[in-house]
Amino acid sequence: EVAGETVVKKEVIEVEVPVEVEVPVEVESVLVVNDPWGIVTVAPGDTIKIGLVTVLTGDLANLGIDIRNGAELAFDEFPDVKGFAVEMLDEDGQCSGEGGTAVANKFAANPEVVAVVGHMCSGSSEPASVIYERAHIPMVSPSSTAVSFTARGLDVTNRVCWNDRIQGTAAADFALNTLGATKAAMIHDQSSYGEGLVQVFQGAFEELGGEVTAFEGVTVGDKDFRAVLTT
Repeated sequence: EVAGETVVKKEVIEVEVPVEVEVPVEVESVLVVNDPWGIVTVAPGDTIKIGLVTVLTGDLANLGIDIRNGAELAFDEFPDVKGFAVEMLDEDGQCSGEGGTAVANKFAANPEVVAVVGHMCSGSSEPASVIYERAHIPMVSPSSTAVSFTARGLDVTNRVCWNDRIQGTAAADFALNTLGATKAAMIHDQSSYGEGLVQVFQGAFEELGGEVTAFEGVTVGDKDFRAVLTT
C-alpha cells in the first residue's frame, strides 16, 4: 500500500503446452491412372503427338500426299484435346516392310507418341503393327486392305476402309456376271496387298464357276512384263 493506494504487481509466466491443431489444407486432387498399356504424360504447354505414316516419295507419292492432306484437314478441324494442341509427326513409310519397320521403331522409341495414323500400304502396316503391339501404340490405317492386317489377333490394328475379302469378291462377281468373263489370269506384285487380293479374287471367281488359268507374281519396280504376259 503506497499513499493510500494498493499496488498489485502481475507477473506473466509463459508455459509451452503441446496442442494438436488440425489445419485444413487445400490439396489438388490427382487422378491416379494404372494402365497396363502405359501412360503418356503431356506437360503444360506441350503437344499431343500423333504419328502419320504414308508414302511421300516414289511412284505412289500422289496417293500418300493425298492421305497426308486429308490428315492435315482433320488436324485443322480438331486442333486440340482438352486444351492441349495436337501435333502431327509425318513420316514416309515407303510402302515397304523395311520402310514401315524403320518408322515404327522410331515412333516406338518416342515416349510422347500416343497413336499412329497409318500405314498406307499393307506391306508396310503389317510388319510395323508387330512393333506397335509391343509398344502399345494403337494404329488406324486409312488404306491397308490385306485381310491378314486385322486378322492376326493384335490389339493395336484398326482401319477405316474395306478389306480385300470385300473388294476381291466384288471384282470376281463383276468379271463373271457383268463382263461375262469365264477365264482369268492372276498377276500380283508379291506384296501382302497384291497377292492377298488376287487370292481372294481367285477363290470367289472359282466359286462362281470361273476358271483361273494362271497365278503369276512380278517384282515391284519392274518395268518389263513381257515374260509373264507371254506366259
